[in-house]
Amino acid sequence: MPHIGDIIANKLVNLAGYLTKLTESPNEAAQLGKALKALSSGDMPTELARKLASEQGIHLVGHQSLSRGAILTGLIWGAMTALLIDGRHLRASLFALAGMLLSLVGFIHARSLGFHYDLSAVWGYALMAILFAATYKLAKKDHR
Repeated sequence: MPHIGDIIANKLVNLAGYLTKLTESPNEAAQLGKALKALSSGDMPTELARKLASEQGIHLVGHQSLSRGAILTGLIWGAMTALLIDGRHLRASLFALAGMLLSLVGFIHARSLGFHYDLSAVWGYALMAILFAATYKLAKKDHR
């Protein structure tokens, strides 16, 4: 199971979409309370779970950003993770560039379509692409 990481990366995006939908519904408080109770099943008391959620235990802004275009985001994250596990850094860099372009035009992470050069996700994907390409260059240099 070497690719469990890409499955987890993909599912994190889907979880963010689920939590965002819970908080945008008409019965927001009741459903979020049910989610907190489900999260706190076991050792964590419900009051502690509520306190953690109110103190940024659930980062709703981040979940909302991930939930916009969650299917495409999950595919990109899963592909990047799988390629990194396989040591294909240059191809992972290309997927990071694809994520940057999709973020730039608003298909993922943005509230609406348009040119979003100021969105932090755009710069995050660009940085990942540079990092993955640099890792490819360094690995290529080490093999010589």
